[in-house]
Amino acid sequence: MKKIFLAAVIATFVSVAGAAQNYEDRKAYTVNLSPHVEITNFSFANADRDRGRGLSTETRFMAHYSWKSTSQQPIIALEIVMLKYDAFDERLIGSRFIVQGTNSVNWSPLQPGQSSSDGSISFRDEDVFTGIAYVRRVRLSDGTVWRVDESKLLQELKKVAPSIRNLGNLAPDEKPPAKE
Repeated sequence: MKKIFLAAVIATFVSVAGAAQNYEDRKAYTVNLSPHVEITNFSFANADRDRGRGLSTETRFMAHYSWKSTSQQPIIALEIVMLKYDAFDERLIGSRFIVQGTNSVNWSPLQPGQSSSDGSISFRDEDVFTGIAYVRRVRLSDGTVWRVDESKLLQELKKVAPSIRNLGNLAPDEKPPAKE
């Protein structure tokens, strides 16, 4: 099941390489500060809504993440934040992706040294030119929660993306409250 899911995600990203809604020279950066999880791959693009089956002309924004446990104990959950910037290096909405376990189809803890991957799909396309992914929090099997040090994060972000003068809020944006 996991192999089928990963093959579908990879096929999706291969099929969107030439999509007109994507900047050709878009930039995907990672900042690895967590002593427990390393992001090993990060990509994003606008993709056909039906994942390349030719059933729709609409698009939506997709992000793919791969990571590896560098922890000495199992990881119960991790939170990846994606900061998004437009073609003028202005901050767009920042999103978060929470993985409970190994990935969204395997809720068992991520074991030390184990790698996994997953992705997110939005309801519409987005004009993201630069995306920066980082691990914000990690919950370990002993109940400890590691949180990123925002001052160290800011220092690293300035090194990774020096052209962005105003990085904006480094936390993910809150979702609007649900309509009653």
